[in-house]
Amino acid sequence: MVDHHPVLLPQPQEVAWGDGALDLRGGLRVQVDERAWPALQPALGALAEDVAAAGGRLTTSPRAAAAEAPLAIGTGAPHPEAATGLPEGAEGYSLTVDPSGVQLMARTPHGLFNGLQTLRQMVAQAGAALPAVAIRDWPALAMRGIHLDLKGAMAPVAYWQDAIRLLSHYKVNAVVIEYEDKFPYASHPEVVGPGALSREDLEALLATAREHFVEVIPLLQMLGHAEYILRHPQHAHLRESGSMTQFCPQHEGSWPVLADLLDEVIAAHPDARNLHLGADEAWLLGDCPRCRAFVEREGKLALYLGFVNRAIERVQAAGMRPIIWDDMIQRNLQAGGLDLLPEGVMLCNWAYSQRDVRSPIFYYGGQEGHNRFRWASRQWMDRDPGMLDPFALQWVEEAPDDVVAFAREYWDRGEYPLFGSSFPWVKYFREHGREVVGASAAKGANGFHIFSPLYDHRMDNCAAWAQVAREDGAEGVIATAWSRYDGLRVACEPFELGWQPYLATAAWCWEARDPQRAALDEQFRAAYLGIEDPQVTTAVEWLDRGRRTGGVLLLRRAWEVFEGAESPTPHGRRYLAHLALAARLEGLRLAADRLLDDGWAQYPRAQAGTMSVEHRQRLIDSARQLLAEFTAWQEDAAGVLAATLHPEDSEEVIAIQTAGYARRLSDLLAELERSTPLGEDNP
Repeated sequence: MVDHHPVLLPQPQEVAWGDGALDLRGGLRVQVDERAWPALQPALGALAEDVAAAGGRLTTSPRAAAAEAPLAIGTGAPHPEAATGLPEGAEGYSLTVDPSGVQLMARTPHGLFNGLQTLRQMVAQAGAALPAVAIRDWPALAMRGIHLDLKGAMAPVAYWQDAIRLLSHYKVNAVVIEYEDKFPYASHPEVVGPGALSREDLEALLATAREHFVEVIPLLQMLGHAEYILRHPQHAHLRESGSMTQFCPQHEGSWPVLADLLDEVIAAHPDARNLHLGADEAWLLGDCPRCRAFVEREGKLALYLGFVNRAIERVQAAGMRPIIWDDMIQRNLQAGGLDLLPEGVMLCNWAYSQRDVRSPIFYYGGQEGHNRFRWASRQWMDRDPGMLDPFALQWVEEAPDDVVAFAREYWDRGEYPLFGSSFPWVKYFREHGREVVGASAAKGANGFHIFSPLYDHRMDNCAAWAQVAREDGAEGVIATAWSRYDGLRVACEPFELGWQPYLATAAWCWEARDPQRAALDEQFRAAYLGIEDPQVTTAVEWLDRGRRTGGVLLLRRAWEVFEGAESPTPHGRRYLAHLALAARLEGLRLAADRLLDDGWAQYPRAQAGTMSVEHRQRLIDSARQLLAEFTAWQEDAAGVLAATLHPEDSEEVIAIQTAGYARRLSDLLAELERSTPLGEDNP
């Protein structure tokens, strides 16, 4: 229990704490509107468990209500005027607690569900004496989603179910599930990969989402990122210019394969309102002779949408709204080109590097291969070259007229040409009548093979997206959580290591106030970890700084804090155990990098027999010690990761992080042990 008001995540839009408290120890009898009674059984059961854990007792029963009345849950009949001021919309609610009882009202079962989550957070922090409060609450953004990328290190279905329950507790209302080879396809069983969901797993996962008012948005990649299909020999003839990454859109066999898979995904999600078709990073568009000839006649955008539109039409015919990534539109936009995209398609505008609402660069157009052009002012070369990344960099002062027109109309926010909006395409698409959802990166955007995200970068990106989405009219934000950069690369961070950025997205996309890291840290400690000590979230900053600066003591102290922190919740303990692994690993890698740098620099002296006995022995002892510490980390990591990954995926993650170091340290050790130091006779 706490001796102050509970800290809620998200912070309600309107909250007024009162005097006194509601004592739950004598038992609380709550009546539930019979119209919402069936849908709220899981949420009511969870609340009853929380109240019991706090030393109280809760009983619930259904109550008849007038058809025109708002939905209500309470210790007594709703007051006739209680509905006055009830927030509009499906997710809003009002909650009142005073010493005489509790009253929760909403317009839909989803709104009541959200109010119950707020009540549960209050019970978790205040115990059996709920402080008096009056809350009116509703979301700032309609879509608040988290990406579950199943193509990387795969978790058991029970873990994904637990993740959905937790996300819903913090009012996340959507998950984008990128299945790739983890869906139980029947039409092309060769595509189904190791660790894939069974039919029973899939049904259980979708049922958990329904019970917790979380919309599942299935994602099936179209055209690009097709490694999970094209890696198989029976589909090799469909590759664009022989590459496993992309279908040839002009090959007559490409669409039937994807149509088969798409039909299965549609059939498995009869309740879905949206279906994400991917369709990003089709880097080889127009590369093979057939496609090149088409591009010469019609243009790249026509080639791209000529294929993707077939999937769009199929999704719309099923009564769902298609979503596609927007980068290929950005790269190939031509006069009137957006008209080739059917109405009713939501564009998912992704941008992961931006850390503020203002940026010195913007994307527009592109060239062959991977690059989207990044436009910036040449003035930065004199002011501060470090503000720019040279990758695909173009100067706005030398830009063609269409780029300048875009910059002036959509990027410029009063500081042209030095700064503009970080996400100008939201405004562009909205003004052209298109629906838009933003895509931040909660993890999976700081390196191909890192174990934990750079938290400050990820949190800044999530904050910027939440603010711009509200200001420029996006429907919401999906925080991506990439597990592999593509199906043929190694796995990056496990999903478990992204919880603070996930819940930052949950909070900042619900709240109307501008995002603040300090406030979010307090919310995360109180509402997720159940820990008051601010050092726990300070240690996350130490982890970031230690990695960037090579700060040995920062990493060591972060490890100590994470390992010593005691969370009362299973999910809090699990997250802290993963953070402790991350800080410890970064310290080991830093020490190994320094030893390898020094050791191999001394290699010529070791070969020549001119290294001192003492120096050689210090290097040998250090290499042996580090090898032992890496082995110990591997053993501990296997125990921690067992809760969140399949065994074979845990082994892969551990090998990615340690095998290279073990090999290089072993090679160095072998060379040193073979060498003869100065003063000893050669054998």
